[in-house]
Amino acid sequence: PGLTPYCTKPEICTNNEKTTLWQFEVDHTLIDCGMCYIIRCCDGSFFVIDSAHMYSVNDDLRIIEFLKRFTNGKKPVVAGWFFSHCHEDHVSKFLDIVEYRRNEIEIQTVYYNFPDPDHRDANHWGECNYAVAMRFEKVLEEANGINVVTLHTGQRFFVRNLKFTVLCTHEDIFPHSMQDYNNSSAVLMMEAEGSKVLFPGDASAESDKVLLRRYSDYLKCDVVQVSHHGHSGTSPEFYRLADAECALFAVTQIKFDEEYPRQEANRVAIEIAKEYHIASNGAVEIPLPYVYGQTKIYPDETFEDFNGIFNLWTYEYSDEMKQKLYEEFLERKKRR
Repeated sequence: PGLTPYCTKPEICTNNEKTTLWQFEVDHTLIDCGMCYIIRCCDGSFFVIDSAHMYSVNDDLRIIEFLKRFTNGKKPVVAGWFFSHCHEDHVSKFLDIVEYRRNEIEIQTVYYNFPDPDHRDANHWGECNYAVAMRFEKVLEEANGINVVTLHTGQRFFVRNLKFTVLCTHEDIFPHSMQDYNNSSAVLMMEAEGSKVLFPGDASAESDKVLLRRYSDYLKCDVVQVSHHGHSGTSPEFYRLADAECALFAVTQIKFDEEYPRQEANRVAIEIAKEYHIASNGAVEIPLPYVYGQTKIYPDETFEDFNGIFNLWTYEYSDEMKQKLYEEFLERKKRR
């Protein structure tokens, strides 16, 4: 699509580890949102996309422990950590890792492009968003040794054997309204081992217009992350163009079920896909190149605290629903 190349080159790997994508099961005990994807590069280092919510209280440790499973006891190396946007359910646990667990992990480069906190539409984003953005910038300023790359649409960059193309950032939305902060999401297409994986983050209606108009068939991929956790995000046409065999939902089963009847985009993505996976039901391992039938689903590790959810978010479920969900969780927990 005539994109401008970025000044990095693919790296030659010597370890030849299997390139693998994971949809990480964030801790959804108290929160239904949050998103974290992990890719193992061919040298055994990792590329991570987003992290988890501040209410996923143990996920700074859980993310590190997950990475350690695949490093034979060595300190994990995160060659790149990308952030789609600065909502708390995408950046909070990264901030905790940098502030409190920096010695347990090596982070080489951070990639992002957030709008200025003084943006024209910032008064619609809320005080929490402002506080998180300020904390993010402060943590990175004080984190010596972490490189920072600001992404712009059209850039191509490589991390080990992974190739990334930046399809959209908040800069593409101007001069249209960005009162919906989700439209600030940077959108990445990843290519690895002959497969394409599309990460729209929380991209919503204005981003969707840019993506459809600009890229069309270029959105075709093997695996797609469903935008905004399957809430109102990108359009049904976006998923028709993506035409992905595997769809990934960074959401809980409860919220997935609530959204399914009212979100045509979710139904289209699922109708097209051969398989789809909901993050709360256990981490999902996808070897690359993507081949249908090779996906592995891990045991379910976390479960809803219904009293805590009610106290925080004031929504409640019937006793019958709670019992059904708990029984399903116990079955998923048995996976080996």
